[in-house]
Amino acid sequence: MNNSIKTGEIIGHIQYMDYENKMLKEELSKLKGHKLDAGRFYAVAVNVETVATLHNVHADTVRKYVSLGLIEKHPDSMDAKILIRASDALLLDFTELKRRYRLRNF
Repeated sequence: MNNSIKTGEIIGHIQYMDYENKMLKEELSKLKGHKLDAGRFYAVAVNVETVATLHNVHADTVRKYVSLGLIEKHPDSMDAKILIRASDALLLDFTELKRRYRLRNF
């Protein structure tokens, strides 16, 4: 049984890796050109309903996570109106928040 790899197979594999690398670099370049700089929205405050709409969750879920300290309130928040920095709202990961909520409540 011959387990050796032929030179042609090696060259073919290297060429494929070069092609794949080129495609990944092009895709990365496109993504960098279309990325969102959430930091630009640091000074903007949004309400709970906006955050809920952005992430397709219920507003009560957002309020609950704010009350537990899992989502930070904007300094201009009041008891009657919770505000969240838009930069934070854009970067929220509700799957991670749910995981942290579950860990906290067990």
